[in-house]
Amino acid sequence: MFFATGTAKVLSSKNDELDGYVNDHPSLGEAVRPDILDIQKSYDASLFAAITYSTVYLWSCRPEVMISKVVRSETTVREDGENRAIIWKTDSTMLAVITDKGFLHFYDVVTLESRVFDFQFSYPHHYIMGPGEGNGVLNKALRFKMALEIDTGIEGGIGLPDQLLLCTRDSPSILSLSWSGEVNVQGTMSLADIPFLHDPNDPICKMVTTRYMDLYGWVTVNGRAYITQRRKMIPEIDSNGDVPVAYTWSGLCFYQPSDPNLVLSSVSAKPSEAAPNQNDGDADGKEEPAGVEEEKEEGEPSEEGEEKKDGESGEKVPEEAKANGKPSTPPPTPQQQQPELPTSPQRVHPTTLITGNGQYATSMTINSKLLLVAVGLSDGDVLIFHISDDRTRLSYSHKLSLLNPLNTQFTPKLGIVNTMEWSYDGYGLAVGWSLGGVSVWSAFGRLLMSTVSEDTFVQTPDGVSDQLPEAYFHGVRELFWGPGSYELFMLPHFGTEGAPTEIYVISFAKSAISLFNTMDNVRNVFLVCDDRILLYEGNNKEFDVMNLDLVQWDTLQIPVMYITQNWPIRYATVSPSGNFLAIAGKRGLAHYSTESKRWKLFGNEQQEQSFVVRGGMLWHRNILIVACQDVMTSDHELRFLSRDANLDSSAALHIEQMPSLTIAMDCLDQNVLVYSGDNVMRYYRIVPVQGGTRLRLHLHLQVSLQGVVHHPLYVQSIAWYPPPVSSELTVEDMKKAPVIILKNGELSLLRELSDEGWEHVILMDKIEYFWISRYGERCGDLFNSLWAFDGVGAKVWTNLILNPDTLTRWRPEETYVESLRIDLDCTPLTIMFHRGIIMGIEQRMSLRNPVNCAVFKHETKTHLFLHHMIRNLLMKKLQQEAVEFANCFGHLEYFGHALEVMLHKVLDDEVDTLSSSNVLPQIVKFLENFPSYLDVIVQCARKTEVSQWKYFFSIVGEVKDLFHQCLELGALTTATSYLIVIQTLEPPDVSGKLAVKLLDRAFEIEDFETGRELVRFLASIEGDERVPFDEGAIAVLEEKEKFDRADAIRFHDDTNQDLWYVGILIGKSARRLLEKRRIRSLGRFAGTMSFNLSDFLKREK
Repeated sequence: MFFATGTAKVLSSKNDELDGYVNDHPSLGEAVRPDILDIQKSYDASLFAAITYSTVYLWSCRPEVMISKVVRSETTVREDGENRAIIWKTDSTMLAVITDKGFLHFYDVVTLESRVFDFQFSYPHHYIMGPGEGNGVLNKALRFKMALEIDTGIEGGIGLPDQLLLCTRDSPSILSLSWSGEVNVQGTMSLADIPFLHDPNDPICKMVTTRYMDLYGWVTVNGRAYITQRRKMIPEIDSNGDVPVAYTWSGLCFYQPSDPNLVLSSVSAKPSEAAPNQNDGDADGKEEPAGVEEEKEEGEPSEEGEEKKDGESGEKVPEEAKANGKPSTPPPTPQQQQPELPTSPQRVHPTTLITGNGQYATSMTINSKLLLVAVGLSDGDVLIFHISDDRTRLSYSHKLSLLNPLNTQFTPKLGIVNTMEWSYDGYGLAVGWSLGGVSVWSAFGRLLMSTVSEDTFVQTPDGVSDQLPEAYFHGVRELFWGPGSYELFMLPHFGTEGAPTEIYVISFAKSAISLFNTMDNVRNVFLVCDDRILLYEGNNKEFDVMNLDLVQWDTLQIPVMYITQNWPIRYATVSPSGNFLAIAGKRGLAHYSTESKRWKLFGNEQQEQSFVVRGGMLWHRNILIVACQDVMTSDHELRFLSRDANLDSSAALHIEQMPSLTIAMDCLDQNVLVYSGDNVMRYYRIVPVQGGTRLRLHLHLQVSLQGVVHHPLYVQSIAWYPPPVSSELTVEDMKKAPVIILKNGELSLLRELSDEGWEHVILMDKIEYFWISRYGERCGDLFNSLWAFDGVGAKVWTNLILNPDTLTRWRPEETYVESLRIDLDCTPLTIMFHRGIIMGIEQRMSLRNPVNCAVFKHETKTHLFLHHMIRNLLMKKLQQEAVEFANCFGHLEYFGHALEVMLHKVLDDEVDTLSSSNVLPQIVKFLENFPSYLDVIVQCARKTEVSQWKYFFSIVGEVKDLFHQCLELGALTTATSYLIVIQTLEPPDVSGKLAVKLLDRAFEIEDFETGRELVRFLASIEGDERVPFDEGAIAVLEEKEKFDRADAIRFHDDTNQDLWYVGILIGKSARRLLEKRRIRSLGRFAGTMSFNLSDFLKREK
């Protein structure tokens, strides 16, 4: 859902000042060359630092300018060593630089009084500024603080709020330092004292952590991967009354290299000794692997660090759900019971220990939004692991790999995975290889973009092309996402010309689903870019999505006055009709109408800056529902704003105070579903008052999701499933309406049962988003459907919820298993149900351009789903239901093509498996219900290998019989196609006789174009380029009222009898037209058939 656009920007720190410094200090030599060795962003992504061998640069991410630098002296470079790596403090006020001689150089990031690059205007001026540049350049500067030597050497480390954690090389250990340089003895630990490590002499070379989970990832020098947690030990007061703070580590190894002769396999993890102050083993006495303990305090920080507020629980509470599609019916709990998060220590252990086929781990990153852990390997593959909601299980999920075992011709050498990073929303993973460039993947495995392809990765003896336009195509050393994940910053890898001297930045367009996962954003496609919105024209039902000559996207420029101050865009939503859009950045919001082509902004900037949208936005007709937080009071609210009124706080139709942060919302007609940070789902109904000038919300239902959702921030989306009623939706209908919940990629169904209990069913995992059919959108016996998209394709549940009184054989699958699966070759964005297609986007890249740089672009792509649905019904022997379903799409111009694709696919499957089934006869019987039946058969045959024709026509019918059916129906074009097949299967004299019959029929209905093609066909059979025309024979035969081919042969007994008979037919047809005085038709006949009309008319005088 991330699509690269345009060309990469280039950031460079080379300047004349550095060249002069080199000339003044020739003894430094290579130490001051401008090769960039590392780039690292600050935790808030507002800044990033870059280092060369002797210089530290401080850059602003927006605008992208260098704002400070420190050049080290010749003495410090010689004594302390050259710069090697960067570590940031979490509050972005300090950074540390590691040198190759084991020194740490500390730098303060100080705030200056005067602004850098500040524009001076007498009044605010937005139009020369770009997105996010309204406040000017950050007035920051680097100041050297101190140097500290670590005599055991440094492999790597990470920065925490109050300390640094370093991994030492000699006598491997974890060293804890304060940001003032003091050693924290209680936090320092030798690797030999950590019980779960497989080899204490295997130093940790990379350490990562996540912002919202107390988890750490370790990668060792020998290629093992660990997931760990650091906890404070129970303090003991010493003799002086002090309370020393000590730490302990618990964790596990979940990936290790194996013997190169072994294939990728899973083996049971060996238990290791538990860390101090941990319970050991299960209640039954069985020993468990030491694991990561979960530590959650009451009011855990939300996505922006705010604590959760207490709220009221619901009226009915579902208990713990049962997995594997088995429903549970839990009893309701007492009202007003406050759900609590688990606070007791819990142990994380893997179901399996993954061992690679000789490949070692090289990098790791943790996705706290979807609870995923990505591990990069030395062969370029990436393994994804999933952490359970309660953090007690770590299991293998899937693999990301560019290598296709079916394509042995394309085997690019990617090198090791140097670096990876998840996007802020958790939906995208950027991967950088040492040789293969960069790629971006969706969370569950869809390749969104890549610099590696058969066109770009030209095979050379060393596996790397020297013709690629930009340095990052040859490899990426470091990368990170900019604010809002709209830009990807990349540092190229060391190449043949040495270290890189430039930083590349690729811009991305994001699907609105990644900003706010709601049904309206799934049903209407639009992309959000850095400063504009791309609205898909196909959202309009009258737009011809199959005509690629039409402009596919409408570009909406975001107002400069809004985007300069409030970049990046964090939320975007569209109305169900597609007529209204709304966006929200750091503060405030703006909305747009496709009818008036105008944006609306707050007229009062103070009102715009007084609230921040948190929880999303929805459209109800022309009313915008905004989940927001007041900046001054920190209160959470639902605001209802009219599109027709000016954006003003006093013009709000209604403001509803919410007990806690809004996480997800859905709107169905005038009903609003809100899920909040107190783990409670609330159902409101909008009621107009005062003649529609004001609104009021009625709270009808509260449901606590304790036992269903372990933490509110795990929820990605909620939506009502259309209730099985045919009348207008009432309050009681909505109370009983099922709810679809998507959390951490797990799709589940929650609904109330008739016995006042609740049923919670897990439908599928590894889901990125889902689509639900609209209420009342029926197609034949398909009353409703649920579509879920993962990294491979779409999973479909048909008639998931039905009224017991509904008379149909099209019933849902038992145990809630999906009805069918559809593999896709593009990134799907929506279901255009009324058109029978899945609409998606495919990334494109152009390398041939005058400026010699790669140009990224995206193209729309459609995938038919009709043949999948129909085939699924026929396999279930639901013939009548399939016909009724297909009739709903019979008006589409590509309906016949969909039937042809279905027939071709089934034929290929049966031929490939060398086994016949009853599916193909069922499909043939189904096709007989449509006028295009004969055409579908022959078009499928002509696109199939000739070797399959014998089997094919043994099922669909004798080809000559089908040909005669076409003659009877007057489908001459289709009959001509059958004639081509007959020519291949039958002797020439058979096809010649049938061609003459077809020609006679063509002349009879005055289809002269088909007649001309048939004459050419007969001429090719006889090997003659001209048609003989015997006027004497015609004169004799004209005396007969009727004549046939046998009569003609008596006048011409040679090898060209069929062709000679054609000449007879041409003359006879011309005479018939003349007798009927169809002069225009006669002229058209003569021109089409190259008939000498002048001689014919002279003879007819």
